[in-house]
Amino acid sequence: MSASQHNPLPIHDAVIPPHLRKYLVPWTEASWQQYAFGHVLFQQYRTCHFTIKHYRAQISRQVNLLYSQPRAMTALHFLLSGNNITGALPDAGRVSIAETTCNILYIPAGYHEITLQPGDYLSVHIELSEDMIHLVADGWPQLQELQQHISSTPGKAYVLESVPLDYAMQCRINSMFNTGKTAPALTLELKSRIIELLLCYQQGTQIERDRLSLPAITYRNQLVCIMESIQRQPNIHEHSLKRLAKSYYMSVNTLSAGFKNLFGHHLSDFVLQQCMQKARLLIETRTHTLNDIAFELGYSDRTNFSRAFKRFHGVLPREVQGVCRQK
Repeated sequence: MSASQHNPLPIHDAVIPPHLRKYLVPWTEASWQQYAFGHVLFQQYRTCHFTIKHYRAQISRQVNLLYSQPRAMTALHFLLSGNNITGALPDAGRVSIAETTCNILYIPAGYHEITLQPGDYLSVHIELSEDMIHLVADGWPQLQELQQHISSTPGKAYVLESVPLDYAMQCRINSMFNTGKTAPALTLELKSRIIELLLCYQQGTQIERDRLSLPAITYRNQLVCIMESIQRQPNIHEHSLKRLAKSYYMSVNTLSAGFKNLFGHHLSDFVLQQCMQKARLLIETRTHTLNDIAFELGYSDRTNFSRAFKRFHGVLPREVQGVCRQK
């Protein structure tokens, strides 16, 4: 993206400040720019199949930016934190990207406008080649429709549905940026993670459609919010039946019966399932110690976590960890 009339030239474009260097990813090209409206730390990694762009921005006041997109691109976008980003795209009108969501969008070549509100932003933007899209499009109607749109009307933007950012996506993003691989293994590792993220997005769209067909029962909206909060950041302690009932102003019996009626399984079983699935994913991506995983999932100590993991998966977490280290 190059600066244009509503995108002021940087006041400072030089050495990355010391307090931001801890965020640098070794395998990326990094730059830092300061503007009148804030500053941006930008990192990217380019290949012929994909380009990964990582933005960390601090915006001090609302700003409307007009940027140049030199060639059309299809991207998988994650807004990890920050206020909603709004923009104007050809034939798509005003588009809004919400915090902790994932989107797939096609942006044609030309000038486009985005609006940023004051705040701290963290986003990951993965531009995909036609080959990468074709690799996962088989059996995915929405992506096939996107391919047809690009082929027939390349000058019009196209935005697929937004899905919440869940722990499976977060784990894979963290694993991608914390990989210790170097070229050429690095590119293969990143490509694998991107395909996994695309499949996570596909699963997320199906979950969102399933939720639209849920029966209209009492407390339906609150129950959906509870389920989403568990899927986003499962915690065996914070997501106990008693705590959730208090947080959402329901009795324990109402919450228990309502959750079972709406989703078909007991809340405590669902929380345990999500915690154990996240635990295994964190172990397999090798980004956390077992103590860190136990703490993140709300267990009082590693021993209790290991027992719960063994009951659910049939093996101890250290055994899974040992297998992963041998790979």
